[in-house]
Amino acid sequence: MDLLNHGIITYKLTQFLTFMI
Repeated sequence: MDLLNHGIITYKLTQFLTFMI
């Protein structure tokens, strides 16, 4: 459960960084 949540946060963060660049 916690691992999945961490994965979602990482995915969102990556999406945000990709949007910034």
